[in-house]
Amino acid sequence: MVRFVFLLIASLVFVSSAPTLHSVPATFAGAEVKRTEIKRVMILPFDNLTGDAVTDFLSFAIAFELSGKLSQTRSIAARMHEGGQREATNDLLANVARQSDAEYVLTGTYRKTGDRLLLNARLVNVRANETLWNAPVEAAYSDLRLIPEILFRKIITESGITLSAEEEGRLRKDQANDATAYELYLRATALRPATANDWQRQRELLERVIELDHAYAPAHAALGNAHMQYASKTGGGARHYEQAETILRRALSLNDESPQTLLALGSLYAKIGKSEESAALLQRALRLFPHSANFHQTLGYVYRYAGLLDESIAAYRQAQTLDRGLASLIDSDEQIVKALIYKGDNRAALASHAKIAAYREAAGQPDDHKELFYAGVSHLYLKEYTAAARLFDRAAAIDAASIWSVFGQAYKAAAQGDRTRLSEHVKKLETLDIVDSERRYRLAHFYALAGQRTPALHNLKKAIEGGFFNYPYINRDPLLAGINGADEFKTLLRGAKRRHENFKRKFGARRERS
Repeated sequence: MVRFVFLLIASLVFVSSAPTLHSVPATFAGAEVKRTEIKRVMILPFDNLTGDAVTDFLSFAIAFELSGKLSQTRSIAARMHEGGQREATNDLLANVARQSDAEYVLTGTYRKTGDRLLLNARLVNVRANETLWNAPVEAAYSDLRLIPEILFRKIITESGITLSAEEEGRLRKDQANDATAYELYLRATALRPATANDWQRQRELLERVIELDHAYAPAHAALGNAHMQYASKTGGGARHYEQAETILRRALSLNDESPQTLLALGSLYAKIGKSEESAALLQRALRLFPHSANFHQTLGYVYRYAGLLDESIAAYRQAQTLDRGLASLIDSDEQIVKALIYKGDNRAALASHAKIAAYREAAGQPDDHKELFYAGVSHLYLKEYTAAARLFDRAAAIDAASIWSVFGQAYKAAAQGDRTRLSEHVKKLETLDIVDSERRYRLAHFYALAGQRTPALHNLKKAIEGGFFNYPYINRDPLLAGINGADEFKTLLRGAKRRHENFKRKFGARRERS
């Protein structure tokens, strides 16, 4: 799945009087979307000059809110820097720009003095090593709502941008009505959850926000996403996915053009097997926000599950065009690898693994156990079992408890003909509440490789019904050789083909032109 959805603003736009990048057209579902000439800006967490722990949450929250406001426009936006708060030295700004492919970096400082909040924002043209402007901002601490709004309007004014009536209307939909609720919302966004307990804490804060301001759409979007992420962290949980859908649909009713809500709900639909609903939502989102790399990435994910493998690769390539940062390049190539595996082009998949390794080295990142797992799968399909086992073991050495490491050890046992050990790994996997249909498909693999036809067919059925109806791949997958002669398999395959072809007629015909 695409990376952490709550940081939803992936590849957005900043327009200024400086020279512009080349224009790149993008198409989907047969309809061309012309990409405007764009600039890229990265927003860093703001520096708390007083060191007051009580107001530390504003460091991340102000930058996050500004990104959210900018994402509501078609021509001006920013990406949040996912790193921690640090002094904005020239070396840091240059490094951020290099890794994110940003031309501009927005930094800021703030201090709370009495009941006033004093803030200063600085926009730097990193490539020219030039400060374009400093923007002082002051507001009563009791009305934090003014800070992102003032900064947003400053950027609009300084850039010579005129917002359309549509954009102004979209922004009005997301205004908080209660100052206390808004501060709680900022504290919730600043948690930056990583564990299930973190997500639980964020959910509790957001529920309090909605009690105070039940019509505040961003809080509903964040709460729906928190339920989805909590379910993912705890291994599944259909109840939380159902709650996430209910809450996100409420958020959509409050603002049906919010990029945060559209992306979260599109991602949820993809996760729970509502691929058609996901594709419709994401294609609509791209008509509103054609320059968002995250929307292209998420649509690429849905295409892969539906078996539109060329369209999936094209979507991820388009995301890389829009966001040349190392994080985006890594994330997209990791997804492209899967589509190449499903196409049967495992040599190309391994070439993509080599690219990912180079990106990680440039970013100073260590090996990732999930990426090593997929490299092992490519070698497995190529019948290079020694190389596959070595990569599966490297993944397990990084995180033995990860589901990807357990998958890898199960494949290793199968390749070595060790059905006893394979069964042990499958039993461990069956203790998890696996909702994701692509992961469910791997259980079909393991049971088929263990010679257990009935549970293999059961899991294949669950995978297809759950949204993994990748007919071209299922039809020729050699790891299902143990069951592909069964009448039930042929029935399931026909169902996957029908859904795949219907999906392709409605949502396919994606073409990328440069």
